[in-house]
Amino acid sequence: MFSLKVITIIGASTAFFASTVGLVQNDFKKIVAYSTCSQLGYINFN
Repeated sequence: MFSLKVITIIGASTAFFASTVGLVQNDFKKIVAYSTCSQLGYINFN
């Protein structure tokens, strides 16, 4: 059960970090890349 909690925390922090960084980007490719990372973190969070 400990590993499940660790994966959940990593997923939540990845989703939060990637979405926050993606908000301040100007390049469209970087925005899409950070959005994708955020979605992957959200998938791991669930």
